[in-house]
Amino acid sequence: MNKMKPYAKAAMKLLSTFAIPIALLFLVYKTVFDIPVNWRFAIYFLPIFSAASSRHYVPSVIETGIKASEDFIAGFKNKLESSLWEIVKESEETIVLRPKFDILYNRLWREHVSVDMSGGRVRLFGAKAYIKRLKALIDGKRTLWERIGVRIAAYIVLIIMLLVPVLLEYGLVNDLKIRIDEYKTRNVAILDLEETGLPGNTEGNINSYGGAVESEDYFFYIKENLKLCRSGKDFENETALIDKRGGTGMSYLNTAGEWVFFTSGKTMNRMKDDGSRQETIYSMGYLLDVHLLDNWIYFISHSDRFRLYKMDINGKNLHSISDKGIRDFSIYDGRIYFSHEKDGHGMLESMDMDGGDVRLVADILPFDFVKKGDTLYYTDSRDSNLYKYRLGEAGCPEKLVDRVISKFIVSGDRIYYSLKSEDVGYPGKGLYRIGLDGGLSEKITDGDWVESMSSIGDWLLFHSGEGHGWGTLKRIPAGGSTIIEMD
Repeated sequence: MNKMKPYAKAAMKLLSTFAIPIALLFLVYKTVFDIPVNWRFAIYFLPIFSAASSRHYVPSVIETGIKASEDFIAGFKNKLESSLWEIVKESEETIVLRPKFDILYNRLWREHVSVDMSGGRVRLFGAKAYIKRLKALIDGKRTLWERIGVRIAAYIVLIIMLLVPVLLEYGLVNDLKIRIDEYKTRNVAILDLEETGLPGNTEGNINSYGGAVESEDYFFYIKENLKLCRSGKDFENETALIDKRGGTGMSYLNTAGEWVFFTSGKTMNRMKDDGSRQETIYSMGYLLDVHLLDNWIYFISHSDRFRLYKMDINGKNLHSISDKGIRDFSIYDGRIYFSHEKDGHGMLESMDMDGGDVRLVADILPFDFVKKGDTLYYTDSRDSNLYKYRLGEAGCPEKLVDRVISKFIVSGDRIYYSLKSEDVGYPGKGLYRIGLDGGLSEKITDGDWVESMSSIGDWLLFHSGEGHGWGTLKRIPAGGSTIIEMD
């Protein structure tokens, strides 16, 4: 136990040293720059960092193997004059030094290093990291440039810490990333599709990660996360357009004309509906809730504080159209409906397709919402129960399912949903069905790992399976309960 005491003491000193300045820095980020901060970083990372670094600050001793002499003392003091050490006390056999580096820690705890020359030999006492550095100075291993470099590095770290929030706030870092991404996609063919006003996929499908989509001539769907298939409208003549053996899965299918768009990890890709001419049009990070309308793609940027972005179908003209952190969004009647939180209060707003003309819709915080006429179906971001809300009315939302929902989809005059699993929130547990006005739920299957619910044609597609592997793709007819395996 006594052996661990110095390490525990050093760890507590480090934790105390960095906790206050980091808290103040986070406070500046929040109050001055209005940038959300992640306190979990400090709560989880600082204790781990302090414990891991404590070994550098425990009291130690180094036997230098050098004989104490007048020549050594004279040469040693000469080296100290141009170093980052200051003599605070001196006697015939001892020189006590204060390091002028490691300013934050050292100013708080007043750590000193003693050079003991009793008995005709030179020994160093103090924090392990300090005496190792002093030993290097005695041995002449540190150059002038190295000593200057320590200060320069400290200033660079300080400048970076102060500039990062400013660069993020004004989008300079993201602007640079956009320029780099545009350069990567410079050879992408330029498409100009006919504008039909039709979305690339339905809102309900996109809410469940867009695992299937219907075009004028075909069904497209993802099997086991790694296989993108095409079939006719009766699921005949199935063809695997992409069949990966591993790597990142695919999601957020959208179609436009003869083109299919999809995400794969941190990229957005497109290809002809026969599987040819596959191209990457975006590679800046994970995309969420990807919507396609005419020649534009809209999505939430995971890497830029969940802001809403748009770009054309060629990966060009990428830019943010909202500076808010978006919880969820959908597109209806030429307007973007989006939910977000402000000062702890949820709100649903709408704006035009370029981010202007923002209007308050309701004081709710919906997630995975679907609008049918003047009725909104959604899971509440706070309790994950299923609700419906009539827009334009002063009444309260009506709860349809008083259980924690994993995912749901509106298909025809029914709502299909899965419950949150005991192991994970998504995929869900079981598949259920209720009417648009609620009522008694009908269980279709109690299978595990239900995910990727999609409505195409007269069918509902979903994955389910046993254990923790990828489930298999299944389908049921609209209004029916017969489950058909899609091998």
